[in-house]
Amino acid sequence: MTFTPAYAMNPHNMGSRARTCDCGNEFACYKTSKRTKCNTCYDKAGEKFCRRCAGTGQFITGVTNDVPTGPGGICFRCDGKGYQTAKDRNRNDYYDNHRSL
Repeated sequence: MTFTPAYAMNPHNMGSRARTCDCGNEFACYKTSKRTKCNTCYDKAGEKFCRRCAGTGQFITGVTNDVPTGPGGICFRCDGKGYQTAKDRNRNDYYDNHRSL
């Protein structure tokens, strides 16, 4: 899926919506998000919501009409899952601290 301005302008994709987690908690997320759990369930599983891709799993560069947009492609921070595992966080921390400039 590629996020284009036409995709963001589609009224069906605009804004956020409320979803219900398996535990019964409601949370709000982008309509295009892959997110299925609330923050509490992510914390219990040792996972963190990926803020780089806003949970969509796609590389984004901006937000148009409250919809993430960008050139597309898999998010490099979470590997396209929409959340980061401990392994993903370790990889990202190492890259952030040891990359050459």
